[in-house]
Amino acid sequence: MSPLPSPDPSAAAAVARAAGSPAAAAAAATWPGRAGLLVLVAASALAALAAGLAVVATDGLGWPPSVAAAAAALVAALPPLGAALHLARRARWQLARIGELEAPVRRSDERAAFLALVEREWSRARRYGHGAAVLIVEVDRHHRLGETRGAAALAALVEAMARHARQTLRGGDALSAWGEGQLAVFLAHADPTGALDAAERIREGLEQLQVDAPDGPLRASVSIGVATLRPAQPGLQGLLDEATLAVLAARQAGGNCVRAAPADAGSLQAPGSSIGDSHPAGPV
Repeated sequence: MSPLPSPDPSAAAAVARAAGSPAAAAAAATWPGRAGLLVLVAASALAALAAGLAVVATDGLGWPPSVAAAAAALVAALPPLGAALHLARRARWQLARIGELEAPVRRSDERAAFLALVEREWSRARRYGHGAAVLIVEVDRHHRLGETRGAAALAALVEAMARHARQTLRGGDALSAWGEGQLAVFLAHADPTGALDAAERIREGLEQLQVDAPDGPLRASVSIGVATLRPAQPGLQGLLDEATLAVLAARQAGGNCVRAAPADAGSLQAPGSSIGDSHPAGPV
């Protein structure tokens, strides 16, 4: 059995200085909210541990030599462990940043695939007289949410909402990311009553959804606009436009509700900062 390394008090002292230094606080400041507090607590605990082990490594406090040597070995292992954790944290945040930059490209590809599928299903519905509907699901106060919690938090919330909403859909239905803070849903074989029922189920389910985020749980309500296939519609774009007007009407009704097209376009404000951005439509 190879001998344990000799005590190295300087290693413990270095760890103690690093853990209690302003650099540790600066690193912790890169973590928002509760996560930053945890990093600071961990840094303080590491400093106390390293200082105590430095004493043990120096004179052993009367402990057997093997115990003191083991303590010294632990002290020596702390700096590379801290460095590895720091690099892992930086890599995680860099990957998150890359994901934010690539998100518009993914949304564009997803939207194109969604439109191609919906175009086929819409044409089939018109040809055979089947019902169909489009829902636009929008996160209430999403502009404010993006400003206060960050774009990554908003994207994570929308992705979680998409996963949850997909569980309520049938085989012929489709869902895609749409505009900022939005999802689009196509319901095949849906009459007006069935489309409203589906929209209300989605709204109720998403209102209860909670997403874990670095600075605390994240929740939000949604507004949903519903447009169903009618003989007078010239094409799929007309259906999408009606759903967009309907979600705008839901926004201006205060959010956290469902509205059906056709909405009176003349009575609606232009899209932008919605009433939902200043009205407490739901928890965040």
